[in-house]
Amino acid sequence: MIPILRRASILTACVLLVTITPTHPARAWEPDGHVLIADVAVRSLPTGSLRGFYTGSLTWFETNSSFPDRWRFRDNAEAARHFLNTESFGHGTVVSDIPQDYAGVLQIRTYDQLRSGGVLPWTVERHFKLLVSAFREKRWPDAMVQSLYLSDYVGDASSPFHATANFDGQLSLPPQTGIAARFERQVIARSIRASDLRGGVPLPVDDPKAAIFTQLQDSLGNVPPLLAADKAAVASVSGLNGDEIYNDTYWKAFLPQARPIAIERLQQGGRLLAGMLQKAWSDAGKPTLPVGFAATDALLPYAPPGILPGQKPVVVPPVIEDEVISAARDGVQAIAIPSKRLGKDIPANILLPHNYAPKTTRYPVLYLLHGSEGNCREWTGKSGLAAYVQDLPLIVVMPDANGNSWYVDSPRGGQYSSFFYEELIPYIDRHYATIRRREGRAIAGNSMGGYGAWYLALCQPRLFCATASLSGALHFGTGAIGVDENGEAAQALFGDASDPAAKRAYTAVQLLPLIAAQNRPSRRSTISRYGGPALYFDDGKDDYLNGPNRQMEQSLLSLGVPYEYAEFDGSHDWLYWDTHIRDALKFVLRHLAAPE
Repeated sequence: MIPILRRASILTACVLLVTITPTHPARAWEPDGHVLIADVAVRSLPTGSLRGFYTGSLTWFETNSSFPDRWRFRDNAEAARHFLNTESFGHGTVVSDIPQDYAGVLQIRTYDQLRSGGVLPWTVERHFKLLVSAFREKRWPDAMVQSLYLSDYVGDASSPFHATANFDGQLSLPPQTGIAARFERQVIARSIRASDLRGGVPLPVDDPKAAIFTQLQDSLGNVPPLLAADKAAVASVSGLNGDEIYNDTYWKAFLPQARPIAIERLQQGGRLLAGMLQKAWSDAGKPTLPVGFAATDALLPYAPPGILPGQKPVVVPPVIEDEVISAARDGVQAIAIPSKRLGKDIPANILLPHNYAPKTTRYPVLYLLHGSEGNCREWTGKSGLAAYVQDLPLIVVMPDANGNSWYVDSPRGGQYSSFFYEELIPYIDRHYATIRRREGRAIAGNSMGGYGAWYLALCQPRLFCATASLSGALHFGTGAIGVDENGEAAQALFGDASDPAAKRAYTAVQLLPLIAAQNRPSRRSTISRYGGPALYFDDGKDDYLNGPNRQMEQSLLSLGVPYEYAEFDGSHDWLYWDTHIRDALKFVLRHLAAPE
C-alpha cells in the first residue's frame, strides 16, 4: 500500500497566497460593488416567500456575492466566465449581431479563443439552469450557491469594462491603464453607499442569455463617456506623473461624470439579478420555499477568502493531519458482493458515518470508482478520503472494477455495468440503511473511474442524482488523444475486429445528446430542461486528458447541458486526486438528499 501523502506535499499543492487586490486588472467589481448589487436585488424582489428566502440569508448572500472572484484563484477556467470582449466577434460594438447560440458562435470563434475572449453570457445561462434545477428539486443550499454565482456574473455583465477588449484602457491612445480599477473600485469607495441605491421592479427576463447580451450592450455604451471623463480628469492635473496624477484634483473632475454611471449600472445589475432569481423560481414551478432557512458556508466550494497584505496565507482545502487520516482508516470495512453476472464475488471497501445509526436513520450513498490498474482499496489507501468523509452524513462504497473493465458490459471484459445496476446497488440497499431512490445516490471516480461514473449515471439517469469525474477519460471510445478507441484498453474490451460504432456506443459523449433531446423547452420557460444527473468534472491543467476534457466542455455548451467544470493546477496523479476529491464531495453533497 502506498503511504499517505505527507503534509508538506499537500501544502505544496494547495497553499494559495491570495490577496484580492491584484495589480493586474481582474475584471471584477470590488466586493463592495457585488454587495451593493446583491442588496439591490433582494430589495427589488416583490414582498413574499422568494424575497423572504433571500432575506433570511441576506448577510451571507451579500458577503459571498463575489465568491466566483475568489474561486478564480483556484480554477484556471474561471476567469473567462466574467467578461465578453464584444469587439472580438467581428461586429464592432453591435452586441446584438453576435450569435447567441454557442454552437453558432463556434463558427466564428474557436473554443480556445472564447476561453481568452470571454464566455459570460453562456456562463449565466448555465448557472441559471442549475438554479432552476436546485429550486425544482428543493435543494435549498445549492439554490443559494447557484444564486451566488449568478449574482457575481450578472454584476459583471453590468460593468462597462467587462464588455470590451479595452478592459483596462490599455488600448487607448494614450493608454488609460487602471481605468477599470478607478471606476469599479475607487468610485464606489469614495462616493457610493447602499443608501444611495434604490430597489425597483425586477427587470423582466424571458431568456437569461439574451438578457445578458442586452446588459452587455448597455454596459458597452458607457465605455466611451468613462474614457472621455478619465482623459479630461487627467488633463486637469498638471506637473505630475504616474499614480500621483490621481489626486484630489483628478477625482474632483472624474467623480461627477463617473458616479452617476456607476449608480445606474449597480442598480441595473441588481434589478436584472432580481429578475433572474424570480424567473428561475417561476421556471421551477414556484416551489414552496422553506421558512427560516439560513445558508451557511458548509457546502460552498473551497475557495480562499480575501486577505490583507501581511496576513497569514490561506490553505485550500484545509490541511488534515496524517495522524487523523491514519486513525480514520481504521473505519474502512471490506465486503464482497456475490455476482452471477461476473461469476465470482466482487470485493469492495465501504465507509460509514461515524455516527451511523441504521435503526433510526437512512443515509445517501456515494459510489466511488477507482482508475485503471487499480483496485477497491486505492481510494482509502492513497488518499485521505476516510478522514474527509468521517464526519459527513454519507455512506461511501468503493467497488473493485474487476480489472480494467471500464465499468461497461463488453464482449471480453464481462458484464460489469449489469453487475453494478442489478447486483451491487441492490446488495448495498439490502445490507445498509440507505435512501433507496435517485436523490439518495451519487457516483464519482478518477481516471477510468471518472469515465465509469459518468457512463453508469448517464446510462441510467433515473438511478443517480449527480455524477463527478476527476481527471476522467470521458471521451473513451471516440478516438480522442490519450483514450484512443483502437488502443490496448479498447481492444481488451471489444477485440480487434469490433465495430468502431459499437465502441462509440459506450461513450458518455454519445449519451448526452440523447438525454438532452428528451427535455424540450416547456410552456413555462424558453430554456430546455436537462433531465439527467447533475454533472461535475475537473482535471489538472498539466493532465494529458486536459484536452479531451476541454472538448467535453465544448460539447456540453453546444448541447446546452448544464454542468460544473474546473481546471486546477496539477497532473494525472494521486496528489491531485487526494486534493480534489474534497471538491467533488462538496458537489455531490449539494445534490444528495439529507439523511432521513
